Amino acid sequence: ACACACVCVRARARACVCVRVRARAPPPIAAYGVVPDLMTMAKAITSSYVPMGAVAISPKVADGIALGSKDGLLGHGYTFGAHPVAAAVASECLDLYKELKIEENVSARSPELLEGLRGLCKDAGIVGEIRGRGLIVAIELVQDRATRAAFPASEGMGNFMCDAARRHGLIVRAIGDVIAMSPPLVITSDGIREILRMFELALKETQAHAASRGFSPSASTPLFDAQLQL
Repeated sequence: ACACACVCVRARARACVCVRVRARAPPPIAAYGVVPDLMTMAKAITSSYVPMGAVAISPKVADGIALGSKDGLLGHGYTFGAHPVAAAVASECLDLYKELKIEENVSARSPELLEGLRGLCKDAGIVGEIRGRGLIVAIELVQDRATRAAFPASEGMGNFMCDAARRHGLIVRAIGDVIAMSPPLVITSDGIREILRMFELALKETQAHAASRGFSPSASTPLFDAQLQL
């Protein structure tokens, strides 16, 4: 299943639109006290096995649409809207989330992953920040933790660490020098420990590589630690 990010945009009409790009439990918006008027969603509705998207609207928005449509037809249908195959897969997928207690598992595994990464990275000067929520986390590589100055793009430090991680069996994604990680929602504590083991090996390789390139940042400044910010 997918990882999540959530972006809220307040338009001039004072409607709060929550765009859930990828879904993760618990919903990120809940932690910030956001109550959206519209929410778009996809991917995790069917765990991406079948394409499907949806828009949830608040009663306030629904009433406005109904009032504005009383004298005419609101043409909001699509050729493949409410497709029975996608709807059946979505219904089964949502049932499985409850049956497998996915939300509870994510809530339990998230601190194991984040605290484990903090422990591994606190003395690694090339790591400037760890941020995350649920089971989507990011580890930002820097050449100076105190100033959070980035490595020169030509060094490709993020790509080096991504390749090192894969050599040790860990699939991560390098977004510039930010290492993104989003393990499956059904991961166990043993799985988290294995991720941390492989990550530590990749981190040590990357530190050695950075040193060979003339970068040996100090770890005297505390690691900047933040949860995913909106």
